[in-house]
Amino acid sequence: MRLVIASFCLTLTKQSHAAEQTAFEHDCEKLAKSSAKDAVRLHKLFDLDWNHSLFESPEFATDVGFPGQNDR
Repeated sequence: MRLVIASFCLTLTKQSHAAEQTAFEHDCEKLAKSSAKDAVRLHKLFDLDWNHSLFESPEFATDVGFPGQNDR
């Protein structure tokens, strides 16, 4: 499971060749290095991805009823 989470996070961070990491990339890297149980880390990864999706796609956030993105 650790390999799956680390691979997912590595794939996401390699997609961005910017000099600085985004907050999402930083959180994924931090999660990959965490020593928490795999199940806990996987659920945190799901939460990170969900929140990232909502903030990156305000139209989707509006569709699912997530408040606070209507001005974007």
